[in-house]
Amino acid sequence: MHKLFIGIGPARCMTTWFVRQLENSKIVHIPGRKEVKFLKENNINLMRYKKIIFNNYKSISLDYSNDYSLNIKNVLKNSEKIKNHLETDIKFIFLYRDPVNRFLSHVELKSSMLNCNYMDLPENIKIECKNQSFYSKMLDELDDKNTIIINMDRVRESKNEFDKFVQQNLDISSFKSNINENIGSTKIKRIYLFEIVKQKIFNLLEKNDLDIIIQILRKTKLISIFNFLTDKEVNFIRPEMKNYFKETIIEIEEDYLNFIKKLTKKIKNEELLRYF
Repeated sequence: MHKLFIGIGPARCMTTWFVRQLENSKIVHIPGRKEVKFLKENNINLMRYKKIIFNNYKSISLDYSNDYSLNIKNVLKNSEKIKNHLETDIKFIFLYRDPVNRFLSHVELKSSMLNCNYMDLPENIKIECKNQSFYSKMLDELDDKNTIIINMDRVRESKNEFDKFVQQNLDISSFKSNINENIGSTKIKRIYLFEIVKQKIFNLLEKNDLDIIIQILRKTKLISIFNFLTDKEVNFIRPEMKNYFKETIIEIEEDYLNFIKKLTKKIKNEELLRYF
């Protein structure tokens, strides 16, 4: 039976790094577009999903979209349809890290994308970043018996333990991660024309489900050239950001304590796999 892992954790938790590490294993099928977002839809097109996510030559597929963290109920409903109609064994993956660092990283990313100071971010963006840092509500909605919960802060501390975990729980016997690869850098656009062209190309390919072309483009030097022309490293002063978002950070820290308490209770459930 084909295995499908569905990533439902929030953004800025080393999710892109995690997905690309599994892709490098050569055993897992990864869509060219990491963020397919199909499972958050109210009425999923099963045949379209099958075309993008499943690969006849690989027995494991991964669908990791950060938007799923705020649409878990829809994801669970659609995954049940997939399980019934496509005869697939499904497990969920929830990656998390220290939510304050994740929140600040998310704010940096949004500020860079909109080319503005973090203080000038639209209110709805600030609320989105805040909501994605509240883990305890997400935990309440998870399917306990089929969810692998991974603390990504520990991955840097113990790479060997993480590799063993993936080998055992995702059935990837030859898995070896590269912790030295670039993780979660925040960038700012420099020449917008190139970025606009790149996005229009990818949007057109996604609209027509030309995923194989997306994969090929992503692995060529063409995309590296686009990135070189459009990106520049930028550093924000974290102490200033922390002071500006002081009240929000207090809420996030309180929620995280609640999340850890709930997670600790769930450890007693032997069916719930975790790297914790």
